[in-house]
Amino acid sequence: HPELKPLQAPEKPKFGDGKLHISSFRTRDEEAAWLVKEIRACEASGIPLEEIALLFRKGKGIAWALKFLNEAGIPAQVRTKMDLLEVPEIVELVSMLRVIAEPAANSAWVRILTGPRWRIGNRDLALIGKHANKLAFDARVQGERGLEKALEAAIAGSDIAENAAYGDAIADIVENGNPALSESAFERIKNLHHEIQYLRAQAGDPLKHFVYRVASVSGLLIESISEPNRIKRGMDSNLRAFFSLVSDFTALDGESN
Repeated sequence: HPELKPLQAPEKPKFGDGKLHISSFRTRDEEAAWLVKEIRACEASGIPLEEIALLFRKGKGIAWALKFLNEAGIPAQVRTKMDLLEVPEIVELVSMLRVIAEPAANSAWVRILTGPRWRIGNRDLALIGKHANKLAFDARVQGERGLEKALEAAIAGSDIAENAAYGDAIADIVENGNPALSESAFERIKNLHHEIQYLRAQAGDPLKHFVYRVASVSGLLIESISEPNRIKRGMDSNLRAFFSLVSDFTALDGESN
């Protein structure tokens, strides 16, 4: 093409001459080992870790990189917004925000309940789900629509489970009990319920302050700065990046919620 001209480096590059290495690998493990070796070599030559970047054509490489960097003890921070939302500590924080906002955010409830903090086992989790289904069915039968309307909705293909809310089930269990639940699970569920209730009462705070409070109350913030392995893999940096993302957010109506 007549308009296409060769790329020319400036006579005096701002940062000096660069180097380009091209390598191919038989396995991803080989590639990971090579990347770790290169990062360590750069670090040994005086290049700060925060000035080293790994770039990916597809976002799915982010989780793979975080895993091998964590295993090598190399701290890393996710810089792209969508990929930041896939980092475990951010997923956990967003799950907390979801259940605070919506009792029926069941996938978020399951993640929190089965996570390392609350440790609700499969048996007790199934009982909570069963209780949620029962509440949804009772509400449908006893509601203003009556049994006839409920049957019409069922015939039309409406799924009772769609209206089942784990948050409502937990609130009901805490208030009225559930003898089938294990004693330890009941205590943890009660503590979680009180924590969520407390945070809901603070939801009127400015968004950034509220999200920071949720991270603090849920223990994520303390965990990120107290455990060496968390520090190594950049948990604190990822949380701070998310706080920055939240502070920059403005909804279409001009307000943050």
